[in-house]
Amino acid sequence: MRGTADRTLGRLIENFLSKEPPADLLSGVITPFTNHFILGFLGLPEQHEETVTHWLSIMSRDERMRNLSPLARVASELVRDISWTSSHPGVLARLAGQFPEADDTRRSEIKSSILMLIIAGIDTTRDSMSLATLTLLREPEQFDSIKSGKIEASVATEELLRYNTVSHTGLARRATEDVHIAGRTIRKGDTVLISLASANWDERKFSHPKELNFRRDSSGHIAFGHGIHHCIGHALARAAMSLYLKHLAEKFPKISLACAEDELSFVFGQHTYGVEEIPVCWD
Repeated sequence: MRGTADRTLGRLIENFLSKEPPADLLSGVITPFTNHFILGFLGLPEQHEETVTHWLSIMSRDERMRNLSPLARVASELVRDISWTSSHPGVLARLAGQFPEADDTRRSEIKSSILMLIIAGIDTTRDSMSLATLTLLREPEQFDSIKSGKIEASVATEELLRYNTVSHTGLARRATEDVHIAGRTIRKGDTVLISLASANWDERKFSHPKELNFRRDSSGHIAFGHGIHHCIGHALARAAMSLYLKHLAEKFPKISLACAEDELSFVFGQHTYGVEEIPVCWD
């Protein structure tokens, strides 16, 4: 899969560079690459991939969260026909092989996983890459360290995930008993919302957390949550972002924003935030 993704990203960047600058890197490279990477991992048949891509393009992230029906129908068709998806590459083929005669409960679980990877996985991965791009354009010395090979893309990925934390809050938890923590009492029945961004900028864990530093040990960040609620697609998102950063550093030796940063429009969803477009110039 990585080889296919590498070639696809290379073609997208080649097509992008053939345009007259300035051009939008988000719509030209990041979004189509993210869609290809996530949907390719699932192994969606071509007709379903086109349907999902269509709905993703016309529905905002909040609309998708409020109305899952269009994407749920696709997931239902995939689960219904999971026996024939075994002829396709990707995780669906593995599920088909592992559960050839899945019962209704198992099929419902598979459908939920498909929806989670499509809805949550695509938004968060795309937003992580878009914010990483803006951060690197804002921090040219750090970007140069990737271009020169002094810092590997996988290392930069971890620090950028910590630094930006596109999912600001984790899942809401409800206390099952009284808990005393940090001088406060959380009563049984209270709802608790964890700030992932605050934890990733905690000075007790990361020295000078507001600074982007690729030489720090970024392990232990919780951009993907923690414990049993750790994001099921974390390895997929890491692989996609690392590959993207590698290509960005290699194919764009000179790249800059085509506008002032305060002219950019940011979009905030229920769980993530990102940018609407990234107009860039290059040499």
